[in-house]
Amino acid sequence: MKADPASALCLSCGLCCDGGLFVWVSLNDSDRERLRSNGLYAPERLPHPCPNYSTPACTIYAIRPRQCREYRCEVLKALGDGELDEKVAHGLVAEALTMRARVTTLLPEGTSFAGFAEDLKTGAPESRSPARLPALARFLAYRMFVERHFLSPDSHWLSREKA
Repeated sequence: MKADPASALCLSCGLCCDGGLFVWVSLNDSDRERLRSNGLYAPERLPHPCPNYSTPACTIYAIRPRQCREYRCEVLKALGDGELDEKVAHGLVAEALTMRARVTTLLPEGTSFAGFAEDLKTGAPESRSPARLPALARFLAYRMFVERHFLSPDSHWLSREKA
C-alpha cells in the first residue's frame, strides 16, 4: 500500500527527527505509556537525534508521539495546501539533506551535527574554533534554507517547546 503524500514526504525527510531542526520533543503521559507498552524508551523529553529514527525514516511512525504527529513543517503545509507539488516538496527535502550532509563532512571526528548546532546555540567556545569555520559557513547556509522552507515563524530553532 502506497503512503499518502504527506506521510511519504515525512518518511523521506526526517529533519525533525535527526537533530537537524530540533534537539528534543516533549512526551505527554499518553505518549510515554504507548512507547513503554511497545518496549521503547519513554523519558519526559525524547532527545534528538531520536533513538527511534533510522535514516531516512522514523521507525515508530505509526505510534510516534503526539508532537511528532501534529508537527507540520512549512513544506508539508504547502504540500497539503496544494501550494507545492510532490516533486518540488521532495526536491526541497533532498536539498536540505544534501546541505546538512555537507556540514557533517566538515565536522571534526566525534562531533555530531546536533552537537555542533547545540554548541553554536549555546555559544560554546569550541564552536568558534578556526577548524570549524568551514562547517560553520555551510551550517549557516543550511540554517537559512531550513528557516525559509521548513520552519514556521513560531518554531524555535533546535528546541521543541512550541513547535
